[in-house]
Amino acid sequence: MKRLLALLVLLVLGGGLAFAYVLFDPPSKWLASDLPRDIQINQGGHASVADGDGGVSEIVDAIAQSWNAAVPDPIPGPSSGVISTTVVASPPVSIGDGISTMHFNVVGTGCSGTCLAVTFTPLARSGSEIVNGTTFDGLTDSDIFFNTSAKFYSSSEPDGCDRESHIESVAVHEVGHLLGLGHTPVSSATMFAFINPCDNGSESLAQDDIDGVRCIYLDGAGCSGCVAGTLVVSQTLCSQPSSGPNAGDFLVETFITDNCGTAVADADVTIGIPVSPLGSLSCSGQTSSTGRLGCALGNPPDGVYESLVGAVSKAGFPTWSAAECGGVGEPPCGCSIQIGDAVCGDGVCGGGEDTSCPDDCTDTDQDGVANSVDNCPLTSNPDQGVPILFDQTIVAADVSSVSWPAPADIVWARGDLTGVGSYSIVDHASASAVSSIGSGPLPAVGAGWYVLLRPDCPLGSWSSGGAGECATPGSCPLSRDDVLP
Repeated sequence: MKRLLALLVLLVLGGGLAFAYVLFDPPSKWLASDLPRDIQINQGGHASVADGDGGVSEIVDAIAQSWNAAVPDPIPGPSSGVISTTVVASPPVSIGDGISTMHFNVVGTGCSGTCLAVTFTPLARSGSEIVNGTTFDGLTDSDIFFNTSAKFYSSSEPDGCDRESHIESVAVHEVGHLLGLGHTPVSSATMFAFINPCDNGSESLAQDDIDGVRCIYLDGAGCSGCVAGTLVVSQTLCSQPSSGPNAGDFLVETFITDNCGTAVADADVTIGIPVSPLGSLSCSGQTSSTGRLGCALGNPPDGVYESLVGAVSKAGFPTWSAAECGGVGEPPCGCSIQIGDAVCGDGVCGGGEDTSCPDDCTDTDQDGVANSVDNCPLTSNPDQGVPILFDQTIVAADVSSVSWPAPADIVWARGDLTGVGSYSIVDHASASAVSSIGSGPLPAVGAGWYVLLRPDCPLGSWSSGGAGECATPGSCPLSRDDVLP
């Protein structure tokens, strides 16, 4: 089950100018006299990154290859881009001192839980510049703090990713905030508000990110206007508030914007909750002036709830395509939450159960049913039905004259669909019994039998159980592959 991972900037972003990318409101930038803007990076890096320096070297390279590559010469004369980096032992931990920093080990910043990193930008501005016809206020400070408890990996980490977040992608996203960009509604862009574990795509800028930073820092590049034309699900949240009018409820909220990032009111939205202890649920309604639709379930029973926005429509907009959506429980159109304590053995992967109850979080046969409740954990059977399917056929001649492809085994079974009865294994080359399991003769001429080909199962390795049983671990379960004519 994927969890939502939010990259947050603690700055209020208003409506402002409408672009696919989003500028601060009011538009703000580092003035030419402050470029390139230096960031002092803590040389210790993040404790969770095992690449020798906590991801610092990879972050420095990623900044140069992203934002500095997009705007290599923001001012006349020699320039190395909009950002420079200095790796130091102990950058100052202060907001508003005029020194931009990147920290990995500072607690108490308000970035915890699913927050990966936060950029603090004081509201104080100094001076202004006109770039591409837009007046930008001058930024005075901006500092980046990573969540000390989050788990990260870097591209040079020898063991790769294990459900961790890519530290270079997160750093490039946060530097975008430091430069004056907010969260874009374009899901493929670095400045989109969400990222999934092991996703390293945000290290490279999308065209939306490049257009945004050039609008701010490269006079003459222009600021491409945005024409509202499509509906977008920007975010979906699942929660159980501890206070307020929905205290104790299961609350799912979704936020609808247009493709320019402007909230859309009075849109008709349906939110499905296909996974819940109460079965499949749904709710419908219209968005508020902020583009929000919220649905609440009072006194929810313990368990996992997973939601997915199912439909969005409004007069004047084309049919919503859901192109930005992930699957059930995945951002930006879905979310999930565990309510109550995790129950080991219930087949639901609750908080911490990946170590305390791994079978609830493991699906060896990848059929969508956790090992702990799968009646056949080594055989894919999503409907949990018996993995044996026999077809009835009539053998109209002597068994030795029947021809078939050349699988490893042929299984002849007499009986009905609730019990295999007696059966024998017959060698495909000689049609003689080479091994028997259970009791009973080979099929008589003209008799009715259930016949099953097993081309993928070595002789004698399949389960000897009846039709209501599954193979034991390490054996090859009975399943229908073909039927003799």
